[in-house]
Amino acid sequence: MTIPWRLRPAFAVIAIVLSIAALAPREAAAASCAGSSHTMALSEGTVSPGYGTTDATFTFMVVYTDSGGCVPDRIGVVIAGLGELALSHLGGDLQAGATFGRAMTLPAGARRYSFSAESGSGPGSRTATFTNVEPPKVVVVAPTPKPPKPTERPKPAPTAAPTPPATATPAPAVSTAEPVETPAPSHSDPTSVSSQPAATSALGAAGPVDSLRPGGIAAASSATASWDRNIPRPVLALLVSSLGTLFGLALFAAMATRLIGPRPRLDVGAARRQGRDVDAAQHGSGR
Repeated sequence: MTIPWRLRPAFAVIAIVLSIAALAPREAAAASCAGSSHTMALSEGTVSPGYGTTDATFTFMVVYTDSGGCVPDRIGVVIAGLGELALSHLGGDLQAGATFGRAMTLPAGARRYSFSAESGSGPGSRTATFTNVEPPKVVVVAPTPKPPKPTERPKPAPTAAPTPPATATPAPAVSTAEPVETPAPSHSDPTSVSSQPAATSALGAAGPVDSLRPGGIAAASSATASWDRNIPRPVLALLVSSLGTLFGLALFAAMATRLIGPRPRLDVGAARRQGRDVDAAQHGSGR
């Protein structure tokens, strides 16, 4: 039978669609967890840390891969002396590789371990065991006991220092002798005046001329002593400054009165009469 050229493309499309429809059930059967082509495997089994004490936490992990993306019906870690312990899904895709693990504490001892899993059903039921783990053993030891704290010895109570006995302080001796009066130097003797250091220190640095004047040092010292005894120096300074201020104010008032006061009026008639009298006198003297 010859197919016309116009109908050949349509027949080709129909053939392709029928082929796809015929192959679809086979692929679905292959991807099913019950299919005979379904595969499952375990890899990268490990424990961390590989060595620790009974107080440490050990984490067992393995990678599970299933071509059909089937969830494992059973997956766990088999530890020598403890049996098989179930693992939990930690992350990852089942077809690309999912990580399963478990964290736990272990009793003391060196133990081998492996991983085992089972998935699928019927013709697709699969079982896998992984023993090529790293490290091959997990070693657990008892923690080292801490040494007891040393017992602190009680410190002796501090002993108070003895207080020294109070000693009597002797009272200062009071002189009962009457003071000896020093005779005042004579004003007529210049040598006796210059030989008195007290008068010189009272007046400051006294010159040689002042010391030779009769009664100069004695009078000045007595006058200074009387002023110091009667009027304090701050009051004396205030009095001097007040007197200077009053004197300045009085002088200023006198000058102001002189400058600001009324000027005498000029008597024009009297000036003219005085001028006439002067002219008459001059004429009379010329004659």
